[in-house]
Amino acid sequence: GEILSAQLEARLYFSLKEAVYKAVHPHVHAHRVISWQEVELRPEPSGAVRVKLLFDDSARVDVTASWRRVGGFFLSSAACHASEP
Repeated sequence: GEILSAQLEARLYFSLKEAVYKAVHPHVHAHRVISWQEVELRPEPSGAVRVKLLFDDSARVDVTASWRRVGGFFLSSAACHASEP
């Protein structure tokens, strides 16, 4: 896999977290703000991403995410499946 510079790695994490937030937000109680510290990401060179949510009602939320690099850009996507509270 490609080794990313610190600047590119920061861009990747920002892109992934934005995708995860947008997927999860409609399913979070009272649509509260999710902090940066409440989402752990482990992007794999294959484009898969391990996502761990660290907030109270996260047990009912399942998130899948992926990424790929296209030129100098990262394309990130996330999908959320949530059970009713």
